[in-house]
Amino acid sequence: MGFLKDLRGRSSRALVGGVVCSVVVLCLSLGMAQAQTVVIDLDRSTTAIDATFGHNPSGGVVQGRVVLTGVDAQDTLGPAYGVAVNVAGMPFTAAASSLGLGDASGGGTSPYLAPAGNQFFFSYVGTVVIPGPASGQFTLFTFDLEFGDCNQGAEVATFSFLPTSQGSGQVGIGLNGGTAGVIDGGPPALATEGATLICGSVNITPTVPPREPCEDAGYYILDSFGGRHRVGNPAFITGPLYYGRQVAEDMERVTSGATAPQPDLAVLDSFGAVQFVQNPAQVPSQGFYFPEGATPTCGLAVDVEVTADSQGFWVLTEQGGIYRAGTALPGAAPAGDPLGNDAGNLCSVLGIPVPNRDPNLPQSDPTASLRAVGFVVVEGADASNPDGYVVLDSMGGHHIFDGAGNTRDDDIVASILNGPGGSTETVYPFFVGLDIARDIELHPSIMVENGVAKSHHLSGLVIYDGWGGIHPVPVDPGSPVDFLRNEGPGATTVGLPYIKDGFDNPDTAIVETNDALYGIDSNSIFKDIEFCQTGQDGVYCLDAFGGVFAFGSTRALPNEVGPMFSGGPYFYPNMYAVDLEAETEAGLIK
Repeated sequence: MGFLKDLRGRSSRALVGGVVCSVVVLCLSLGMAQAQTVVIDLDRSTTAIDATFGHNPSGGVVQGRVVLTGVDAQDTLGPAYGVAVNVAGMPFTAAASSLGLGDASGGGTSPYLAPAGNQFFFSYVGTVVIPGPASGQFTLFTFDLEFGDCNQGAEVATFSFLPTSQGSGQVGIGLNGGTAGVIDGGPPALATEGATLICGSVNITPTVPPREPCEDAGYYILDSFGGRHRVGNPAFITGPLYYGRQVAEDMERVTSGATAPQPDLAVLDSFGAVQFVQNPAQVPSQGFYFPEGATPTCGLAVDVEVTADSQGFWVLTEQGGIYRAGTALPGAAPAGDPLGNDAGNLCSVLGIPVPNRDPNLPQSDPTASLRAVGFVVVEGADASNPDGYVVLDSMGGHHIFDGAGNTRDDDIVASILNGPGGSTETVYPFFVGLDIARDIELHPSIMVENGVAKSHHLSGLVIYDGWGGIHPVPVDPGSPVDFLRNEGPGATTVGLPYIKDGFDNPDTAIVETNDALYGIDSNSIFKDIEFCQTGQDGVYCLDAFGGVFAFGSTRALPNEVGPMFSGGPYFYPNMYAVDLEAETEAGLIK
């Protein structure tokens, strides 16, 4: 097999506009996080903010709440707060209505419902610390308002906030020690949003359930020279590791330290060596290495996975060899040999020109090859005998093995470790004749079914292609990765960039003879995908220039593709970015 793919020639391309996977054209914007807003929810039985709601024409009680959104864990309210609401249109019956505590407990309350049924006011006495983990919402108080019969489609009730001084009290909302009375418009003013109650169910706008923001503190970006770039506020991980040439292949989170565990990063080079950045002496010893200039049996290294105890790791090579070290290596296994049995056969199958080449592309693209590009390890209780491996090749082929390297075929419903042959086989994407698959990432949490935690291999993963396409596995609704289907009430019209083109690496010579067509797939720019590490539904996507795009909870704003963090590196026109690893607030893993 030839030397690293990143060192081969590149086709020259002009940068074109990105097409969003969902509906609209991409416009990258690194926005700020959402500010705090006081909103009215007319149906507290759901987690959604129902700002437009249908009322039964024959009357009844509307059960709602007043909510402060955009808050974080440990934010404080108080030492007192109060909110006044005006209701225009249909009046409510004050004598049959009531107000109640929200997410606070204890404290004095002063509910006030105007006899005419057009205003209500609530105050709370006492300082409140918003509990964690933060959901982004804090219910200030609840209300049960009884409305009488109404004329369907013709009557509405409009809810709006009054300056607090017009209520029965003189307090507003003091956030984190701020001055009370902010709803009065005094600095810093809190934004407010009203609500509309419609008689009957006509003209009701569907609401979108709020997506809890990802609680990651930031991430590190690895460049091809071995440099690590800190973005956001993850744990500080520093060290002298730097290759000075483009041989860095992958990076993973680990913990290290002789006396106390601390966050660290493990970096893999193309020759198979794994090094810890902050505590290099703590890296497990390994019995394999592919010297520069050699032609290893299974090719050079492309991916690494680390054991849960950070005392072992697995290394994948271009032709599908899986090498093990530390606690990942069984005691009787040869330290320098790849995983055998069926898994060992990949070394004689991969590392060839792309078969069944797409007829729309040149049949002899020298930059394209069928090779292993990534893998996941479903660890289980014993790292030396994992539940299984999924190896991804560049055409999207998935190769599934058990811990001993035998082809896996366990026929577990919706299992990512299903092999071929069963009616319950999990569906994987496949890109016939294209060198386009780039990354495979295991969902970080186990699957819970009916309150019971199931085996990790019932979980999910995502496959990322070089044009920016995201492919969840399994595709079944209810899997941990089903949010990537972008369906249902939480769907967005602002997807992720999708650029079907190839790009020249200015550090390499152009070797193609037909520059107009070579490299559209093999020289595509998208490199890596990473899940939010604190469990919320979101991903980060990395392109070869260092651009980071977000979907779901990792976004700064729901309808923009920018992540929560700014200030990352951007190497354009050089394609130096290799990998992204997100960190939790505490800088811990798993």
